[in-house]
Amino acid sequence: MSAIYQTNSRGSTFISIMLFGFILFVMSAGFLLMTTSEYKLNHRSYDSVAAINLAEAGADYIIWRMNLPPGDSLRITSDTAIPLSPLQTADGKTMGEYEGRVNGIGEANIYIESTGYVPNKLAAVKSRAVKVQLARGICQPFNKGVFFGGEYVHINAKDGDNDDALTDSYNSGEGDHLYHAATARENGDIATYGNDTDAITIKHRPITINGKLSTGPDGGVDIHRPDDKKPIDIAGGIFHDQVPADSANPLPAVNVPAELTSLSPGVNDQWTDGDCHLKHDETDVIPSGSWKLGVINLDQKSVLNIQAPAKIYLTGFITEKKSIKDEKYALSSTQKSDINITGDPNQKVEFYLDGNVELTGKAAINDGGIPGRCLIYGTSECEEIKINGDANFYGAVYAPAAHIHPKGNGDDRFGAFVGRSIQIDGHGNYHYDEALRTVSSGSLQSYRVTCWQEK
Repeated sequence: MSAIYQTNSRGSTFISIMLFGFILFVMSAGFLLMTTSEYKLNHRSYDSVAAINLAEAGADYIIWRMNLPPGDSLRITSDTAIPLSPLQTADGKTMGEYEGRVNGIGEANIYIESTGYVPNKLAAVKSRAVKVQLARGICQPFNKGVFFGGEYVHINAKDGDNDDALTDSYNSGEGDHLYHAATARENGDIATYGNDTDAITIKHRPITINGKLSTGPDGGVDIHRPDDKKPIDIAGGIFHDQVPADSANPLPAVNVPAELTSLSPGVNDQWTDGDCHLKHDETDVIPSGSWKLGVINLDQKSVLNIQAPAKIYLTGFITEKKSIKDEKYALSSTQKSDINITGDPNQKVEFYLDGNVELTGKAAINDGGIPGRCLIYGTSECEEIKINGDANFYGAVYAPAAHIHPKGNGDDRFGAFVGRSIQIDGHGNYHYDEALRTVSSGSLQSYRVTCWQEK
């Protein structure tokens, strides 16, 4: 009896062990299957994300190349296929490949298609595509205030002789179009995209900014020579809110209109060598129209009257192929010389410069006029703009590659200045014309995304 019982007991134990092992096997198999499925799902998800990231990188790369300044060898100026290219991480690991194409350059809408492949096109386990529609951006380059520097603004200036504010604002579109100190406004803003600790510096007192100071999110305002007895007044306060719409292209480059680049040098039968040089006491006229010259150089007491509407392209070259690097300035004006904007009072004169600018002494541009009638655009070849001494200026300057250096001597200047960097020296008064906020230019190289589709 005992032997039979022991035999049955051993059989039950064996069956229990087998049953437990089977259950454990089923659970382990299920867990392994679930883990394997989850791994495959995660891997597919990773491949999908990597592929769309590659496609987006390709689209961003094409847009970056389209926004490069004129003359850059990488700039895309026509319908182009981007060849298959690998993309690596910082440690050298290849994520995959992408290729793309842009169509419609020169038309109202441009289309980009970019495809990403993981691990590569030939053995792709996953591919994703991005389709982007772009439109040519219409920029309003003068809506930031009286001074805007892409990298920094350094203020080494003081208030004017009569303790007038360094900056303030008015609107030439109202009333008699003129500036009146009694009704001046507090929109004489100074701003920069700079993120350094000294993105804006103030080195002297007393100083009054009838406007606000603004830097990039990490930028600082550095005030030198602290002295409580010499006040500093920033009417609009200090902000850190300047972020470019396109970090790869914060200040869009200037494109010279094709109607100007295709011209031969000269104004009618004058200055066909490209050298518009007015000597002492000379007076001359540039009539309405589109013109291409090498340089405009005014000697003492000379007068150049430009009839609006007009577009003038200064290449920095004359017939002898002497570079502006030798001439130094594409636009220069000396003691008591004048550039007057005449013609239709509702039209403007636009300058496009491949070289530098210098105004000295009591030279004047558009003296007493409306700033919006005199617009100066500097290309990537325009690297310096100097306005010295008692030079009077009524206009607006946009030169994204230039260091702009106004140096006052108690004089007044009206309009707006936008450049790579700004340095304000001396003492004087700068009056922002609020009417410039709405001035737009299709000549600034910028594309905006109107539609972005992933698949």
